[in-house]
Amino acid sequence: MVEKNLIKMTTLLCIVAVVLEVLKHEKKLYAMATKNFSTKGPSAMSRNLNYEQLNALIKEDKIVLIDVRQAREIKETGALPGSHNVPIEELEFALKLDPVEFEDRYNFPKPDYDQEIVFSCRSGRRSLVALENALSVGYKNAKHYTGGWLDWEKHQK
Repeated sequence: MVEKNLIKMTTLLCIVAVVLEVLKHEKKLYAMATKNFSTKGPSAMSRNLNYEQLNALIKEDKIVLIDVRQAREIKETGALPGSHNVPIEELEFALKLDPVEFEDRYNFPKPDYDQEIVFSCRSGRRSLVALENALSVGYKNAKHYTGGWLDWEKHQK
């Protein structure tokens, strides 16, 4: 009985930890949305990609495209061409992994710090958080697709 209660308490603590992590990201997103987004290097606007810009980069095959949605979301809707999945909850940790661990966990090579990376999600909110995370750990050429999957899907019709 005590063991079952301990398992339930541990599970509950894990759930609370995940919820707190999500709230932390939402708080960051709100703070970014209510102030000017400034970065070192290229202006914030040049880090925002629309459909046409992203589509051109995909065709050139010169970017690493990372979808930060949950795997189940991607399974339900589909994925952008050539994209890789690293859920937003894992991204900051993932970008700090050594290259071997990163590739073992996510099944694609860890991007170099000067490589062009584009983040996407469902609507552009989580990809903006991903962009901030990437910039904070030293990725100089990170961008995000402002419209996300919803915009991509609209353009496919």
